[in-house]
Amino acid sequence: MTISETEGFHAGSGIGPYDDQDSSFFPIDNFFYGRDQNDYINADGLLNGDRTYIFKLQGTYQLPWNMTLSGNYAAMTGRPFVRQVFVPGSGEILNQIGRNIFAEVRDGSRRTDSINLLDLRVEKLFQLGGSWQVGVSADIFNLLNDGAFLDIADPVFEVAPQHTIFLPPRRLMLGGKIRF
Repeated sequence: MTISETEGFHAGSGIGPYDDQDSSFFPIDNFFYGRDQNDYINADGLLNGDRTYIFKLQGTYQLPWNMTLSGNYAAMTGRPFVRQVFVPGSGEILNQIGRNIFAEVRDGSRRTDSINLLDLRVEKLFQLGGSWQVGVSADIFNLLNDGAFLDIADPVFEVAPQHTIFLPPRRLMLGGKIRF
């Protein structure tokens, strides 16, 4: 179990909850970040990927008849987001671009949904002869059918944000393998 609170700023501090917060993947952003004083406008508060609580549990159980049952459970609080307002740029006079400005502190009072994911796998191995084995498996992802939203459509909203990017629904994947 992880309990955390992350604060600070970097090139990704002003982006939304679903966007990648680790700007080290985009070195060009790091190179230019901070040259314009307006880069720091949205830099205060929680980082966009902050999850206060994360709990993960994994396990495998050997069943009779050469079968295994495996599971993966993850529970996480949602990521913070804030209402924003768009401030148009000043054009050629001050050479400024338009920006989304946080209209409230990113303190965690608005978060995407918490996530509860349970994935299960059942696998059966068949001995064919010698060192040859054939395995069949069935994976059920999102067994609890959690429909949590992971982002909002537009951070510039007046009343309530429109939720977008939801967890995929429950699904089944069948697989096979050959060992030799």
